[in-house]
Amino acid sequence: MSSIFDDSNKVKGNWWKQERVGDKISGTYLGKRQVTNSLKGIDQWIYEIRTEEGEIWNIGGKPGIDIQMRHVKPGQIIGFEFIEERPNPKPGMNATKVVQVYANAEIVDEKFLQGAEAETYHEDAAPARGLTVDQKIEKITKVAREKFNLTDPVLIKDKVMEVTNLAFIESNLDKILEALLK
Repeated sequence: MSSIFDDSNKVKGNWWKQERVGDKISGTYLGKRQVTNSLKGIDQWIYEIRTEEGEIWNIGGKPGIDIQMRHVKPGQIIGFEFIEERPNPKPGMNATKVVQVYANAEIVDEKFLQGAEAETYHEDAAPARGLTVDQKIEKITKVAREKFNLTDPVLIKDKVMEVTNLAFIESNLDKILEALLK
């Protein structure tokens, strides 16, 4: 039996890189999460899409992309295109890569939306299947508010961790939601 710890088994994150003007990626918008960019020391949005081939890709946000993404909802089919590179006014800095976001509220992934909607109405089903991280947190908060009669987000988070005995981290969200719905 071969070892799981073989280099060929390493799981890698898919990050869309804008290398040449004209580079594009499209798929179902799954949601966004905020992380601290360790190079810049600032919070940055990361947008997740699933391509037609089923691959999950991360797209790093920046002000131009963030503004365009404000009205895009999970489940919409969206596209990102690297359309232009502008010189940076600060000497020695990399050029600014301009990305155009394409979305139409009428063009959606019906299977994704049906799965997400089914979770909203069928609490006894697998509680987090098809939900984005943001949707899971929102659902956990809603259930905890009702169950523990709390409104302060910090108190809700603390109570959830106390009751479920699980750290409030992304990898535990499904387990937390299942525990709260019992």
